[in-house]
Amino acid sequence: MTEPGQLRIYDDMHRMARVFEPLTPGRVNMYVCGVTVYGPCHIGHARAYISFDVIRRYLEFKGYAVNYIQNFTDIDDKIIKKANEENVSISVISERYINEYFRDMDALNVTRATAYPRATGYIDKMIAMTDVLIAKGFAYESDGNVFFDVARFEPYGKLSNRNLADEQVIQEPAPGKNNPADFALWKKAQAGEPGWDSPWGRGRPGWHIECSAMALELAGGTLDIHGGGEDLTFPHHENEIAQSEAATGKPFVRYWMHNGFVNVDKEKMSKSIGNVLNVGDVLKKHSPEALRVLFLSAHYRAPVQFSEDRLIEAGKALDRFRTFHESLERIKCCALDNEPTAQSAQEIDEFNLAVNDARLAFCLAMDEDFNTPAALAQVFTIIRKGNALVRELEISLENGIPHRAVDVVSVAWKAVVELAAVLGLDMQRVLSAGGGGANDVDALMDILIQTRHKARESKAWEISDYIRDALKQAGYAIEDRPQGTSWRKE
Repeated sequence: MTEPGQLRIYDDMHRMARVFEPLTPGRVNMYVCGVTVYGPCHIGHARAYISFDVIRRYLEFKGYAVNYIQNFTDIDDKIIKKANEENVSISVISERYINEYFRDMDALNVTRATAYPRATGYIDKMIAMTDVLIAKGFAYESDGNVFFDVARFEPYGKLSNRNLADEQVIQEPAPGKNNPADFALWKKAQAGEPGWDSPWGRGRPGWHIECSAMALELAGGTLDIHGGGEDLTFPHHENEIAQSEAATGKPFVRYWMHNGFVNVDKEKMSKSIGNVLNVGDVLKKHSPEALRVLFLSAHYRAPVQFSEDRLIEAGKALDRFRTFHESLERIKCCALDNEPTAQSAQEIDEFNLAVNDARLAFCLAMDEDFNTPAALAQVFTIIRKGNALVRELEISLENGIPHRAVDVVSVAWKAVVELAAVLGLDMQRVLSAGGGGANDVDALMDILIQTRHKARESKAWEISDYIRDALKQAGYAIEDRPQGTSWRKE
């Protein structure tokens, strides 16, 4: 554990956790690789952007001003192919899936970035950067194409821990290269492809140069944090480092961060396997909050196991928030000015201390490389202890709850709301959605409780007991008190 207030981030370049020190005190320039907009977002995208959304939220929680940049790659072979198949322009395809991206991420409560640069809007910056690399001897033109000469950049492979002799180095097949590992900065336009004029003829940028040009233009010579999925480490991020540092002569990134993969039913999600799940399809059956809780239950660097059963369990976990909120609202209605008993006063004080301890533990967990499973556990600790306190007080103090107790539970609820928001869980959404059908459950439970109440008034004890026992078997506890009948999910 770090000291409170000291944030440590696991830096993939150094392969260790390092104390976070941005280039400019109090300000963070953060760039996260965005989607290539040729199709709907899948849950792998959701995992990445939820992960970096939480990282951004916690940085802001700690008082940093965050300049969060996330690009859209809107020129690419796959986009061109789809546009040709539909006989439309590439802008029609990209606009369609950019709109779908925002629909899905807004549903998941992913905070909008400071800027969403599109590759096609920065072609001139890419051409200028390529020109600089040629002038410095790091790149060469070949029949209308321009390639980066990886052999000229001595530390090439430092992020992925590879070298040119390594048989695992990915080679981009193309004629006219000096070295098979060289990568394209500019591609000569082919028939049926869109293109832009350049000093080397009509063409379009290579994929890697896009992020470098946009990041350097919008965030300066050195980024504090660069993030993306772990599949981008090589070759994309390795190539970004090479071309950026060769062009500027400055370190490109201070902290490299990569999120882990999503496994679907214990298999890595892959188009070749056919187990890719689109966000929109998942959200037709489950709440966005449940999907977020599922991803938060794993550390961002670790793989996350996705299954219907785990998503259902994540949805049920959301019911705990609602139960605690209902407990608070219930005791507000019967708050009195009386002083608590000595035993109750001790329980109230102990709970207040437990809330403060949980809040501190939450921050310590997040300070240690954004440990969301441990942080989320602290939120649920407050809820669990809060519900236990309310039940104990309602049993021992049948005539009403002291205002002091209500005040302490109210403060605890505010802590839950505040800490959950850091994790991207908006309580208004959670309370209205629950585990994906909470409103329906509320209505049905009200009907059953009213039916049971009428049965008790009529002394139809068999019916009353049957409803109580059946609900208990289904996982719902009925509690009769002088203040009225309540229920909770066990």
